[in-house]
Amino acid sequence: MDNEQTSANFSSHDYVALSYFRAIASRGSLVGAAKDLHVGEAALSIQLKRLECALGNKLFERRNRRLFLNKMGHVAADYANAIFRLGDELAELLRSGALQGSPTLKVGVLDSIGDHFIVDLIEFIHRYTGGRVLVTQGTRTAMIEELRRHRVDVFLNDQAPLQQDGIGLFAKRIARLPVIICGEATSSGNLPRTFPKSLGGQRFIMPDAASALRPEIERFFKLHRIEVSVVAEI
Repeated sequence: MDNEQTSANFSSHDYVALSYFRAIASRGSLVGAAKDLHVGEAALSIQLKRLECALGNKLFERRNRRLFLNKMGHVAADYANAIFRLGDELAELLRSGALQGSPTLKVGVLDSIGDHFIVDLIEFIHRYTGGRVLVTQGTRTAMIEELRRHRVDVFLNDQAPLQQDGIGLFAKRIARLPVIICGEATSSGNLPRTFPKSLGGQRFIMPDAASALRPEIERFFKLHRIEVSVVAEI
């Protein structure tokens, strides 16, 4: 029976090792980290080996008698910083007493989503929770960053998370909205009769290339062999 393992599952004991790992990464040596933490170097070394065993990877490389994070070490450091930042936020939240009143939901909204949809969402949340809603609008990149930093609780977007957004994001479709083509009555009055062929040659103000809607519209035009004149993007 083989009792030895090359790696182990991450357990609650390893959070101590994780805090020691952060100190070692910050100081670049066991000696400096030991002084900061008021523990022995041997204890630090044991905790580092415990963490590396749990993660199944070496986290440092030694150069000129100093310890430098390797590639996996940088990944681990990013997660460690995020974990302890969340712990600080939790402690601050509990101390502030913010949870004792009505709940507050911080919602990030893509700046291209219509105000009417935002108003409907706020009314829905308030009706079923009785809490407050704080809305922040911005670009997709900015809102994803706000979500990752826990400055917003949810992000109302027009597409699922992309690969470059990183891990840890969960998406759920909450609505399907129709696309409406609007035009002046004087110039578009006859368009519905032969729609969509009648769109050919028309001048369009289109969503910009960053919008998830743009490729859907272009796919529709291509399917129906329609060529339009794009005069502006928003």
